[in-house]
Amino acid sequence: MSKLTLLSDSDEILPLARRLRDGIARETPLSTLIEKLASWGARLLASRTCNVPGAAYLSMWLRRENLQRLLEADFGCAVSGMLGVPSAFPKEPMGNSSFIKPVGIVGHWTAGNVDLQAVLSGVCGLLGGNANLIRVPSDQRAHIEPLLACLAEDDSEGALSSRLAFISFPSDRVDLHEAMARHVDGAMIWGGDEAVRAVRALPFPTWARIAVFGPRYSLALMDALTWSNPATRKTWCDRLARDVWLYEQRACSSPQAIVLERGNEDPREFVRDLADSFRAQNKRVPRRLMEPADALTVLKARADWLLKAQAHTAEMSFAPDWTILVGEGSALPQAAQHRTLVVTIVDRLEEFVASLDGVTQTMGVAVADAGREAALAQQAALRGVDRIVPIGQMHFFNSPWDGQMLVKGMTRTISYARSRHQEEA
Repeated sequence: MSKLTLLSDSDEILPLARRLRDGIARETPLSTLIEKLASWGARLLASRTCNVPGAAYLSMWLRRENLQRLLEADFGCAVSGMLGVPSAFPKEPMGNSSFIKPVGIVGHWTAGNVDLQAVLSGVCGLLGGNANLIRVPSDQRAHIEPLLACLAEDDSEGALSSRLAFISFPSDRVDLHEAMARHVDGAMIWGGDEAVRAVRALPFPTWARIAVFGPRYSLALMDALTWSNPATRKTWCDRLARDVWLYEQRACSSPQAIVLERGNEDPREFVRDLADSFRAQNKRVPRRLMEPADALTVLKARADWLLKAQAHTAEMSFAPDWTILVGEGSALPQAAQHRTLVVTIVDRLEEFVASLDGVTQTMGVAVADAGREAALAQQAALRGVDRIVPIGQMHFFNSPWDGQMLVKGMTRTISYARSRHQEEA
């Protein structure tokens, strides 16, 4: 179903679930699904949908090569067999074998802070061979509907739409949440603490596979050699600005702070270059609308920071378009979001990384020495950080995410041992 369905009665979910199970029964080859997804992505750029925020990124993410890389990250060389290519693996002894099957219907509860999440999560379930029942938050309907209209134009045979059902209903309709949970075999749950707890409490079948992607904090760090180098500093500042702008810092992968290692140069040089990058990015991607409450949040964050310590400084636009708060130490404030970045200076990156915990999802890095960067990555991983990526790539949606395989998590590995009479034959 390549359109968004608005639900008002819990009885409407059963027919959707039946249609999705019929879609699974088709057993469409994975290679066909990938071709259809890539075609959808290409059409997004060729149509008026390209003006929808995030459509260009989605088009790139849906490219055949990227989807195959996603599968290879989850399944390794076994993906060749899934794509219909003969496997190079020898058969298991004694006639035993294993193969991969979907869990069935996967329910997707997506967060309201990332516009593309409903599509991205649904595609991950689809690549595992599943049918997908995807709840779209009410305030994202206008964003998702043009993308689905483009899919309808490209999927006339229903290879994708028979396995995708996008639905929407008010978040306070517990009866609809419960009905949705009863009809799924797996769930991918995205959102804040309260939302995640509410969904996990729903009456899922006992066999349901549950994957939770809850609230996290992300940051960047840069060593003294990197930020002190004027030849490359501007490039890193531009990349960081792009990471800050995307999703208005509301995504779990959004950098809320950058940690600079103290060096011989004046860090104000870095802050000036970063402010220039923020100004340029603000011209390229001006904010379409800012709610009064969000503006007050930014103004309060500015005031609280400057009043907290005499050494604190800031670079900011006159309007609450962007803000850079500058200080020292490993203690970081709560995320203000809305293009508000904390720049904090520490003596040693290793000491800062040692203070991290599992709340940190993504750490964007720019470290001159490859060996030191690798050591910092290992240290951060032991402290609970799940993603260590270059600054500028903090939002690229790939597997694993939050330490979990995005596609493989919603599949089953089936063990099959031949019966004795077949072995003898």
